[in-house]
Amino acid sequence: MGRPDQSSRRTRCFRFLRRLRTAVLFLLLMALAAAIYLNQFGLPGFLKDPLVAELRSRGLDLQFDRLRFRWTRGIVADNVVLEQNGGPRLMLDEVEVRLNHRALAGFNLQVDSLVLREGMLAWPLQPGVSPPVTLHVDHITSTLRFLPDDTWELEGFRALFADTRLQLSGTISNASALRRWEARRPERPFDVAALRARLRTLLQWLDPLQFESPPELQLSFRGDAMRPDAFQAEFSLSAPSASTPWGTATNVHLTARLQPPSPRQSSQVAGANLRAGGLSWPDGSVGRIELGLTSSPRSGSSGQFDSGLTGEIHEMETRWGNAGAIAFDAGWIQSMNTPLPLDGRLRGELRELRSPWGLARRVEVNMAGVPRDSNQATLADETWGWWSKLEPFELDWAAVLDDLAGPHLEVERAEMAGAWRAPWLSVTNLQAALYGGTLSASSTVDVGTREARAEAVVEFDVLQILPLLSPDARRWLNQFAWELPPRVVSEARARLPAWTNAAPDWRGEVKPTLRLDGQFEVGRCSFRGIPADAARSHFTYSNFVWRLPDLHVERPEGESRISYTGHERTKDYHWKIQSRFDPALVKPVLEPDQRRALEFLEFRAPAELDGEVWGRWHDESLLGARGSITLGDLSFRGETVDHLQSAFQYTNLLLRLVNPEARRGEQHARADGVQVDFASRVLHLTNARGVADPMVICRAIGPKVSKVMEPYRFDQPVTGRVEGVIDLRKGTE
Repeated sequence: MGRPDQSSRRTRCFRFLRRLRTAVLFLLLMALAAAIYLNQFGLPGFLKDPLVAELRSRGLDLQFDRLRFRWTRGIVADNVVLEQNGGPRLMLDEVEVRLNHRALAGFNLQVDSLVLREGMLAWPLQPGVSPPVTLHVDHITSTLRFLPDDTWELEGFRALFADTRLQLSGTISNASALRRWEARRPERPFDVAALRARLRTLLQWLDPLQFESPPELQLSFRGDAMRPDAFQAEFSLSAPSASTPWGTATNVHLTARLQPPSPRQSSQVAGANLRAGGLSWPDGSVGRIELGLTSSPRSGSSGQFDSGLTGEIHEMETRWGNAGAIAFDAGWIQSMNTPLPLDGRLRGELRELRSPWGLARRVEVNMAGVPRDSNQATLADETWGWWSKLEPFELDWAAVLDDLAGPHLEVERAEMAGAWRAPWLSVTNLQAALYGGTLSASSTVDVGTREARAEAVVEFDVLQILPLLSPDARRWLNQFAWELPPRVVSEARARLPAWTNAAPDWRGEVKPTLRLDGQFEVGRCSFRGIPADAARSHFTYSNFVWRLPDLHVERPEGESRISYTGHERTKDYHWKIQSRFDPALVKPVLEPDQRRALEFLEFRAPAELDGEVWGRWHDESLLGARGSITLGDLSFRGETVDHLQSAFQYTNLLLRLVNPEARRGEQHARADGVQVDFASRVLHLTNARGVADPMVICRAIGPKVSKVMEPYRFDQPVTGRVEGVIDLRKGTE
């Protein structure tokens, strides 16, 4: 009885297993058929619609050909398009929709992430133009994760843009608030046209760039969509080599960052750093460059930013000069409401500066500026040239130069400061140490009228810089020598050439307008070999004429008071002299024919002169003089005279003595006139009379006359009168 029951149970069990196997196989077959159907024909509406609604709830309005099931990837949307009317168009070959399995187990459809494959972003930037200007980003792949608490995470974004490999990653919390950003700023709607224009400019700038290998750009970000001002981001760009129309760069590395507010900073701080191993362009190159940029909103000032730029440039070479290193630090306040900074400052330092004009160990420049009051009238016009670009600013600056060495100039140190207040440019303080002395100066220029004015105090040896001066100035100064440099105080005025003239004629345009006023004083010195213990005078220069109205010269035998006028172009000169001097000192100044006039004279005491001399340099035929002279203890052809005085005139190599009078002990002589013709070497006597030893007069006239009179003896001086002509050439035989 037991066995049949056991057999019956076994039979029922086998039947159940067969039916179960059949059911499982049927279910598998149905699942396979469903999978094939879902793969080939896509998800039915009752599955697709909730999924599309879920994506739209997250702000993703995807358009696709079909939404189907893939064996290894799950739900995949084919030929997906995400676009905005007139805006960018994102096209993807596939978007894998990954569901949250835990939610799905509870019959809740929830998207966990989207995997984007082989996408392309196209944005027409200038519609209606042929060929069209379009921004392209190709080969887009990425994963967009939808994390709990309304957080989005972008992972593994890769794309190719303008031959640059892009990599992006980041997270955004409260992501659904992104759709409300524009609605929160109705007073400042997003300007799509302006963005298109900026992107067109970017493409035009990128188009000529060429890279040896594709550069890499990486961007990571993190933020809360409810707090746009708290976003943080990091950006980096690396390029081994880049070639541009302006030059080439190697080992370029650019990083940028957007930092969230800190306890001491209520707003974001932005910054960027650029490093390059080398830059070169047609006119120069840089061995290494480092730049840093920062910007942060000003606390308590809406729409204003504190910005700064620092940099170091090493081994810079240009056709104008080279620098071992350049360092600078700039800062400014920028407002969102105006393109010009509200204020700014700059500090720059150049080290080991080399140029065709010389070398400088160090040059430092400091500058600060603010915009000019917008309520002030515009002053600039087309005659201002490039100065018109500076009119909107008010600038203050200072500079320091150390150890300048040039072919013809050496400066130990120079400091200067100045300001720009349109239309005035001023140098308020120039102090230089050079050649053991100093130079102090200040100047102003009216840019509108081009009128310039300068004041200077010179206390260094200007003979050390003769090669820098004009040929006329060199010839003039070469006549002087001194033990210690003179002190010169001067003021200059001139009208500068037109700013629009690229090649001005400084001599022809500026020199006719130049005016100098000043004074000088010097210790032991000499002029054309004539020494002096000291000299001083005021001076002026205008219309090519030099004037020294009160030249005062000190020598051991006495003082000289002189005035001088000289025309630079005609070379005409005029001297007025009141002097007690040694006449023998004048010989080196005179021309050869003029020196012969003094060859018979010997002076053993100073002369007193009150007269004037005029002429033209390097043309002795125009020499003229007049005045009066008093001489003591002199000799003429060996015959001494205790005292001689006379008025005189000299022109055309003809010397006239008016009422000359001479004394020698008890002897004396005078004449109404004595005339010496140096051209014919003839002496004319007019009513010469006196009491004198005849032999003294004969020896003075010449050896022939002396020999004729030698047999005669006179025990007492003879009173006589002479009138006639004496041939000085025969008298010297």
